[in-house]
Amino acid sequence: MNKSLKNYAFAIVLLIIIFILITINFPDLNVIDNSDNIRKAAESVPQDLELRESSKDMSSLTSSVEEKPYILSCDPKKSKNLFEQLLEISDIYFLNSSIDEAEKRIALAKDYESRLTYILGGVYSGEFNVLDSLIELRNESTSSNLLDWNILNECSKTGKNQLCSNKLLNEIKTNLSANSAAWIAYGSIAIEAGNTEGIIESFQNIISAPNFNEYYSENVQLFDRVLEKHGASNSVLRYEQAFGKYAGASMPVYISTIVKFCRELSLEQSAIDLLCLEVGKRVATSSKSFVFESLGSTLQTTYYSKHNNKKAVEQVKHQQIKSRYYDRELKAKADTLSKYDMNLLAFAAQSVMEYGDIKANKVIIEEAIRLSSDKNYNPCQT
Repeated sequence: MNKSLKNYAFAIVLLIIIFILITINFPDLNVIDNSDNIRKAAESVPQDLELRESSKDMSSLTSSVEEKPYILSCDPKKSKNLFEQLLEISDIYFLNSSIDEAEKRIALAKDYESRLTYILGGVYSGEFNVLDSLIELRNESTSSNLLDWNILNECSKTGKNQLCSNKLLNEIKTNLSANSAAWIAYGSIAIEAGNTEGIIESFQNIISAPNFNEYYSENVQLFDRVLEKHGASNSVLRYEQAFGKYAGASMPVYISTIVKFCRELSLEQSAIDLLCLEVGKRVATSSKSFVFESLGSTLQTTYYSKHNNKKAVEQVKHQQIKSRYYDRELKAKADTLSKYDMNLLAFAAQSVMEYGDIKANKVIIEEAIRLSSDKNYNPCQT
């Protein structure tokens, strides 16, 4: 396994653990298309699962006098999980080396997707400028929203950078203008440049742009697709690399820039201060991820705290708890069950892709409950 994996964020490692066995090609295990089940599970998430919370007493969220729904448990002493089954039929060291060989081929490949994959997640030898390489790729090929998103993300990380020219940023702005999440990065760049007009334009478009796409699933799918193309046949390790490497390369550092800017605004700067509040509301309600949802909630509490509105601060915190809440005991059981059921594991991964990590937790619980209600359902293999 590549040593670079050790440097990934702990939260991403947890994601990898959940999905590490996804879509393994066992001869007698076929992953089914879960799209219909995912939609049904999302629609069936009960209101009380979302609303049973208290901003003052979190214990009430996990300890209910009502009997919890049933989720099947497999006895690890009697049952082999999917990873144990994999080890029985595969040489794990050989599989790891296949990833290494695929990455070597990606580094030498000249096609667009392979080059983009290498730039975003490659293990580089010597000096390597990610931003310069992304812009070079853009100049040599037909641009895509995915490439432009990653260039914008890099520009927001590096602060003032001559590579991020006004011409380049304006071209990307045109391509991504309908994406509210992209305007968050623009706002950060404008803040670093001290461009008040650019800040106001960015904040107004965060609020009004029709879409909100963080391109997380698109990047993961790119990594997985290119690794497979270059010979990494085992999907377990491909997803481990895809989730880990992209997450490590794309941490949105610009979030702290916007929070700091809004926090330091004086009460006399009321127009921009109010924009910060509206930005917070839009991001909190539109984002599918904990990271951006936290940005939205923080901007709201920052505004209300400055204006001594304690009631509004508590309401925002209450809403954040409500949107994030899921029964952790049931989620743990669902995660454990997915280690024995290939289709449930694939369902979990697809749910994160479609709904983001906030809603996916609830959807996965509902699917595990639904499966466990079938008396003939028993993925526990001895």
